[in-house]
Amino acid sequence: MSGTKEAPAPEPAVSEADQQIMDVINTVVSESFAKGTSAKFSLTAPDTLTVKKRDGTFAKKPHIGGEEFVCTGVYMGKRGKMIFQFQPTAAADYAQLELTEKQAQDLMGDFEAYAAQIIGRDLQLAKREAAEQSSLEAERAKLSDPSDVYSDLGFGSW
Repeated sequence: MSGTKEAPAPEPAVSEADQQIMDVINTVVSESFAKGTSAKFSLTAPDTLTVKKRDGTFAKKPHIGGEEFVCTGVYMGKRGKMIFQFQPTAAADYAQLELTEKQAQDLMGDFEAYAAQIIGRDLQLAKREAAEQSSLEAERAKLSDPSDVYSDLGFGSW
């Protein structure tokens, strides 16, 4: 056992709210990465983190802190959390570093401000607003057909 894992299972269903946020982040990140103007982030503390090797397998690698990375994308992980992908700016024996939203905010300097700048507001607030909006739309759709609401009022059931 070399400590590597196979690529993750297929991604779970993504809420519409999370998908909208991921689309915005991926668009901005990929455009800035293509232009070579990606924001650089450095690890603020030592930690053992998940990396994706060049052969597509995953492993845990120790980092000492201070290493620089650029954000290259985001996807929904198999546990339903956003996973941010970071490419090392210096030579490394792996292709990218993968961090959950919380890890990225805790370990990458200025990442929280960067994410807020991309989506125009705080990431958690944006997720809550999008989730509330999609639940309101679902409720409206449910109430749009009155036959569902008034199908069993109990009249004449005595």
